[in-house]
Amino acid sequence: MSAQSSLSKIILKEYIVTIRQSNKIIKKRISAANPDIARMGAEVYGRVVSVAQAPKNLDYYIDKIYRPKLGVNERFQFFQTLANFLKGYTLNESLRLMSENFNGAIKRVCNDLRALPSRDFTEQLEAVGERDFPPIIIEVIRANSRVSSLSETLLEAVRFERNLIEAQRQDTMKLVSSTLYLLGMMLGCILLVWSYDWLNDQRYFDIIPDEGQTREAYHLLMHWSNIFEIASWSGIAFYLIAICLFAGMKSAIPVATDKFISMIPVIRDVVLLQNSFLVTYQIGVLVEKGIELKTAFEQVALGCEPGALRQDLHRVLNMMKQGDPGWQRGFYSFSDLDRALLMSAGNSDEAAAVFQAQANQFTLTHKSAMKVMMMIQMVITGVFGIFLILALTIVMFLPAAGGLEMM
Repeated sequence: MSAQSSLSKIILKEYIVTIRQSNKIIKKRISAANPDIARMGAEVYGRVVSVAQAPKNLDYYIDKIYRPKLGVNERFQFFQTLANFLKGYTLNESLRLMSENFNGAIKRVCNDLRALPSRDFTEQLEAVGERDFPPIIIEVIRANSRVSSLSETLLEAVRFERNLIEAQRQDTMKLVSSTLYLLGMMLGCILLVWSYDWLNDQRYFDIIPDEGQTREAYHLLMHWSNIFEIASWSGIAFYLIAICLFAGMKSAIPVATDKFISMIPVIRDVVLLQNSFLVTYQIGVLVEKGIELKTAFEQVALGCEPGALRQDLHRVLNMMKQGDPGWQRGFYSFSDLDRALLMSAGNSDEAAAVFQAQANQFTLTHKSAMKVMMMIQMVITGVFGIFLILALTIVMFLPAAGGLEMM
């Protein structure tokens, strides 16, 4: 039976509570099981004047129809705020106060948690659903809650997810930036060639004599400009086709796509190793916190993107269920060296250290491949940039040179 079905919900109703605060009257929208509980909860804000059931306005129906999920930044804010409140309030009081002072997804999640029986907090998170709380985050909270307070546990979950996101974004943004620089230079070369037609219409090059060094320089400029224009169109087309083809193949045949990419040097380390790092890092952290290795694999597999590595995780899980001591061999997408490293672990403590060491190894290899890719792109960008500067300089001075040659 799932966590969702095993927890019967408490029905919460919306109330408008009128409160007197010194010399002013305010109104709070409060979710509670009945008016008396709403009144008691509102007393923290001042003297309660009246409690009335809230009308079902447009916002009410929008909330019922459109339930935005808890985004990453909102999840950070939710956990951090809840951790702070738990230092002075109970869990239910903290969730109530947050629901009364937040809007959107955070308010909805707070009320969803309040509507569930006060049992294990991780069971409540599971009942709310993985749309708001990924399984890997719940496992981190469950593991830390055995040795730390809930407040510290929530902050640890924030640190864990933040580390994952930073690891994903840092090098990716650098590669994207270098790619955009290259595409910008290519686009600049295309626009330069297009500008020649406009300059000819303005009779800009008419002063150049029909023969001589200036005319030769003009023909040379046109020749290389055409070459760079063709190269620019080819480069832009290559990037667009590669991105669209990869996205389509990854969606339709993820395993075959990963296997094809694994045969391309450098590209395989850029595309595939980041996911390998995320998987091994998460397994290492979960096992280090006392979670059984098999459970760690199951939770990480749930959040792993479709592809060869996810297939490996399911294969390894099947080997573990069959009692195969050589389950490390199930990682077909890893190299022989990587599999040998995983097989060096003899117990849970060693497994945690080995998986974290493997994650570090994947990070180093990934970073090296990213540097190679960025270096290649920057060199090509430099070639296009140098041509663009030289071409603009020649275009600027050709008419003057032609005029001097005619004197």
